Amino acid sequence: MTEFTIHRSQFLPAIAAVRAAIERRNTIPILSNALIAQADDGRIAVTATDLDIRVTATAETVSGEASREGITLPLARLYDIVNRLPEAAEIAVRAQDADATITAGRSRFRLHSLPASDFPETSPPQYDIEWKMPGRLLARAVDACLFSIGDEETRYYLNGIHFHHGGEDSEPSLVAVATNGKTLARIVIPAESFEDYGPFPAAIVPSKACRLLRQLADKAGDDPVSVAASADGWRLSADGTVIETKLIAAQYPDYRRVIPTGNDKRLGVDSRQLVEACKRISAVSDKREKAIRIDIADGAMTLNLRDMDNGEAAEDVQADLDGEPISLGVNVDYLAGTVDALDCDKTSISLRDALSPVLFEPERQPDGFSLLSVVMPMRIPS
Repeated sequence: MTEFTIHRSQFLPAIAAVRAAIERRNTIPILSNALIAQADDGRIAVTATDLDIRVTATAETVSGEASREGITLPLARLYDIVNRLPEAAEIAVRAQDADATITAGRSRFRLHSLPASDFPETSPPQYDIEWKMPGRLLARAVDACLFSIGDEETRYYLNGIHFHHGGEDSEPSLVAVATNGKTLARIVIPAESFEDYGPFPAAIVPSKACRLLRQLADKAGDDPVSVAASADGWRLSADGTVIETKLIAAQYPDYRRVIPTGNDKRLGVDSRQLVEACKRISAVSDKREKAIRIDIADGAMTLNLRDMDNGEAAEDVQADLDGEPISLGVNVDYLAGTVDALDCDKTSISLRDALSPVLFEPERQPDGFSLLSVVMPMRIPS
């Protein structure tokens, strides 16, 4: 029998940590529920899954315990209830037959349950390696790549972040890459602050899992996140939360061929000024693909957006050019998103000609990282 009392300050974070694992619309009812069961360490474990990702968070109770087999409750409803209770609330949960009662102060709730035996079980893979790294570094790797993750069903192998071991010819590092075919982002993080790190099977971690592990890593901050890796799945754990995810079963394309090496024109620009200018001129168009013309000369880069239905906009952004003046076309949203993801004060932009990939890098690389992005140009009318 499940009967326990728990502080809201313990229960709510555990529920919040797992709720992003479920889909908003489920054709399988049990996948809308969270499993609440007794953990081996005496705490309760709250688990949610969409069959590809499984997230478990533990919480300490005041008294009582959950049963070993557990109970399942509708996760969205449970979160709404607990979230709306007073911060100092002490919550009593009691499950009997097909119902569970939740009591806090003068508030009483009854939720219908589904059999815990219906909740999917998993067989985790045998992990080849497990290492620890500061959470903030893993969060930074994901932040650098999220914008460039693909979302096309036909090129499903681009719908995640590609992680692989780096440093075959230098110091060991963790490499994260994402591309949607129009933009590419890569970050190389030295592994000097990692524990037990070494070569691991290259992986494509799905977009949804990347967002979940980013939340976990960001919360950990300077504290370590444990990463276990195999060819079939990853497991990440920190501060009582465990994320298990399947990987995208595919070969990632050779992204290195996309990164230009011979761009001879360079300019430096204030990152925030460029991003804000892109947002302002975008206001004149409601098209999904917003092509802009960029005219670059020493002292300024001029952004021009022309929408045949709505009008046009232009803005000058101060820039220091080393090389001959050049004009090219790009998608304004890709330009703004790429520079924003670099998260640096000043961006260095390298170009060759109007039809070659454009390379973006922080003028000063942070914390020993090697960070770059690539944007493919567009053909636009003169």
